Amino acid sequence: MHCSACKRSSLRLRAIWVLGRGMNREDVALFCNVHEHTVLEWINRFNDKGIDGLIEKKRSGAPRILSTEQIQQQVIPILNEPSKAGQHHWTAVKLHGYISTEFGVEVSYPTFVRYLRKEGYCQRIPRRMPEPKDKDLWQQQRENFAHKMSQWVYDNNIELWFCDESGVEGDPRPRKRWVVKGSKPKIPYAGKHLRRSVMLSGVCVISQCNKR
Repeated sequence: MHCSACKRSSLRLRAIWVLGRGMNREDVALFCNVHEHTVLEWINRFNDKGIDGLIEKKRSGAPRILSTEQIQQQVIPILNEPSKAGQHHWTAVKLHGYISTEFGVEVSYPTFVRYLRKEGYCQRIPRRMPEPKDKDLWQQQRENFAHKMSQWVYDNNIELWFCDESGVEGDPRPRKRWVVKGSKPKIPYAGKHLRRSVMLSGVCVISQCNKR
């Protein structure tokens, strides 16, 4: 009774224990808060298989609404590539609604999240990484700017004050997304959304004759 893995097994064993000490079935049913027919079933199981007949066995439960094959072959591909479903990104709520509508199944949100976790997915916040640029174009722009700088440096009529820029980015922080455990998700950004410069971008040049 004290070593049972669950309350159901302990209750059945306790019922047999008090029956063996003279308590009748009606009182045992009242004591255990069950029907008298249930107590009679416990007695028959004990007489047939002993204590093993009263131990709660692992139940198979209801069949899965979405099979493992459906999750792996239909859900995982669009989860990894939202563009296949005409989407830019997924949240678990959004994907759950899409699957329920497209597949015509009624699966609860907690069950759907459990399916994703069983397939090795979890929520992670992606790191923001600059979008890759055209290296040839970037190198050409640097060379052109360096050429202009060399001309300004040796021009006695021009004094260079600064060559820098500063700005404020208004991009929101990335939110969590579902990815495979152990992976390190990244999200590209251009650095141009909601940007406001607070200093003059480029080179500020002042003629020596008009300098104050």
